[in-house]
Amino acid sequence: MRTWVVLGGVATLVVAACGESGGSGSGDGAEVEPVGLVGETEQGLHLRIDVVGDREVSLRFPAECRSDDRPGEDLSVSLHRHRFETGVDGDGSFTVDEAYVEEGTDGDEEHVEVRIDGDFAEDGTATGTLELTSRGWNGQSEAFSADCESGVVAWTADRAPVEGDNMVVPLENPVSLAPAGPDLVASSESGEVVRIDAATGEARHLDGSPAAGPAAADADPNVPSTVVAGGTPGAVAAPAVAPMWLQNLAVVADGVWMVDPATGAVSRFELADGARTATIDQPLDSMAAGPDALWTVSTNPFRTSYALDRRDPATGTVLASAPVQRGAVVVGPTGVWYADATLAGGRLARVDPATLAVGEPFDVDLPLFGEDLVATEDRVWWLDIEGLMSIDLVSGRVGQVDLPSSPDAVAGDATGVWTVHEQEAVARRIEGDQVVRTVDLPDGGWNVAVTADGAVWLAGRGASGDEPRIVRLDPAVTAG
Repeated sequence: MRTWVVLGGVATLVVAACGESGGSGSGDGAEVEPVGLVGETEQGLHLRIDVVGDREVSLRFPAECRSDDRPGEDLSVSLHRHRFETGVDGDGSFTVDEAYVEEGTDGDEEHVEVRIDGDFAEDGTATGTLELTSRGWNGQSEAFSADCESGVVAWTADRAPVEGDNMVVPLENPVSLAPAGPDLVASSESGEVVRIDAATGEARHLDGSPAAGPAAADADPNVPSTVVAGGTPGAVAAPAVAPMWLQNLAVVADGVWMVDPATGAVSRFELADGARTATIDQPLDSMAAGPDALWTVSTNPFRTSYALDRRDPATGTVLASAPVQRGAVVVGPTGVWYADATLAGGRLARVDPATLAVGEPFDVDLPLFGEDLVATEDRVWWLDIEGLMSIDLVSGRVGQVDLPSSPDAVAGDATGVWTVHEQEAVARRIEGDQVVRTVDLPDGGWNVAVTADGAVWLAGRGASGDEPRIVRLDPAVTAG
């Protein structure tokens, strides 16, 4: 079959084998029913087809393109944020031919034209082709950017979606997650801190009061809603002593250490009742929970010197300290690691937890402020512009895990990590250099955490218009 597709003023000839694209269907006149499927594009990206009505399907097809402005480089297009719905003919064929504008910030726009042809077969699979053209407008230029084109990309969908009966907990703008045994502790942008029961999904403030869901649409934005950990209304957050990137929670010794929204300092709150029991009066750059200690990187008001500290987990008192270059501390099942980074590179070294002596370092290009560092039994993992990286702690070998798209977040346990990919709407389990499990996710951008029982939790807003929420993925699907 030959089909002429006009994209961006250029006519392109699409050639597809019979039964693979554009309406050839089953070939015997039998009516073919659409079914929900997942699969991959020729570019290796995860796609999804959902049946949403009588012979109506919703398509989620991520794609990449190439531009003459940036030769040799694949560019992600906002196609993954835009679902397409279309009807399916009796022979199983369907077509999408659509143009839309994705609005960005500061007047930026992305103008996209897309053509999708497909066929459902009697064996329950679907195949077809995808083609798109994208061009940018930055709100100030007098002309569009050069076209970014995918060319003709074949796709196949031949499996049922891997998703289960997930537990969903509404929570206003969740930003940070930390495991508390099998339960989850989460904080929101307003400073609300809740503990979510893994068995029931019930979310309560640490003082036991019910947690608030997402703010009502008609709520007055001028009325402060900041809530401290115990659930008591507090003042609007003061200018933070802690830096903006220190948003993580550290749960240790039946308490959670976090930036107190009322003061901007790092304080400890009891998990049992939310009472504030201790405060660290030094500026901190990094914080991590160990089995029996709170680990921090402290500095001075001018941020001219730094120290790695092992602190009493209940009081925050410094038990041992050693000078370090600016960096981050990460704690895993086999010990404590310190990562320092500069614009020129970085180092990763094991720390003796008793003496704080730093061992022989590995030279490795780490994120500048140690974001997204995760330690497992045999590796330390991190995200950079290349994607998911890891270093083998025995051999010192640094490598990139081959993934179809760059992860947006990563979390781990003793034996591996989970990554989440907004572009593809999936989570992947990675052990060593291999992907061992892929799970379909709701649309949207998510943070991720793994609790002590191996359960995978997500926090985010989801797709456009969705209420913010926390999702615990079905353990039957994640094997957690």
